[in-house]
Amino acid sequence: MGSDGIAYMTESEFKALEKTLSKLDDADLGEWDRDFVDDMCRRVFKFERRTIVTGRQWQQIERMKEQYL
Repeated sequence: MGSDGIAYMTESEFKALEKTLSKLDDADLGEWDRDFVDDMCRRVFKFERRTIVTGRQWQQIERMKEQYL
C-alpha cells in the first residue's frame, strides 16, 4: 500500500497487465477497444505500478482478452 493509502498492483499483476496490453495493442481491435487500450497503455507507461485500474476496466480487459487473443 502506498503512503496515500491506495493498494497498488503487485509486481506480478503489473507485469501481467503490461503483457496483456502489449498483446492487445498488436491485435486488430475495434475503434472503441483501440481507444481503450491506447489510453490504458499511456497510463501504465506514465504511472507504472501506481496505475489505478477499476473493476469495470478489468472487466473490459478480460472481455478483450477473450474476444481478441
